[in-house]
Amino acid sequence: MKFGKLYIALFVLLSGGVFAQFDTGKRSVGIAPVTPKAAPKEVQKPDEKEKSTILPEVLKPESNKPIVEEKPLSLTPSNEFMSNSREFTKVFEGELNKIKPQRKKQSLGTIKVKTKSVYIRCRDSQAIDGDQIRITWNETLIANRLTLTGGFQGIELQLDKGYNYIDFKVINEGDSGPNTAQYEIVDKAGNVLANAFWDMNSGDTATMVLIRE
Repeated sequence: MKFGKLYIALFVLLSGGVFAQFDTGKRSVGIAPVTPKAAPKEVQKPDEKEKSTILPEVLKPESNKPIVEEKPLSLTPSNEFMSNSREFTKVFEGELNKIKPQRKKQSLGTIKVKTKSVYIRCRDSQAIDGDQIRITWNETLIANRLTLTGGFQGIELQLDKGYNYIDFKVINEGDSGPNTAQYEIVDKAGNVLANAFWDMNSGDTATMVLIRE
């Protein structure tokens, strides 16, 4: 019982102390304690013994090597530009040859004849502008620079036994190209053995073959 009374007395004293603090009539204001800032860390100085940042190999300066190698000045003529010039000329000539019109050889056919001679007749089949041709027979010249007109011009030709090659070569195209011609092969009886037209450029050749049986 003594201990019980003692506990009760202590409880009463402690409770009175707590209520006494609130009965003072003064409102207490709580102020949060100020936390002192941590002192700044001491900046560490780089160790002089440590190496600086390593640059990539491409950025490392080379030792006293010039960026552009200087060639010694020479007063002796060089063939470098001459060889380049020749190569350019070859290429230019090759391209120029492509532009030039290619010479053509046209076949007018092959016919068989039984007569010893025929007439070769030619005329300009379109505008009369000064077209000219050359006629050869078995590589023998029989008409040089024949100017074509609106009417037929005839040449009598004595044929060899066997093959007779007649070549019509264009000399020029007149005032307006191409060379426009009509030719006929006629026997002595007036029979037309061959008849054809052509449109050719200067230098072109048309060949007729007559086989005398």
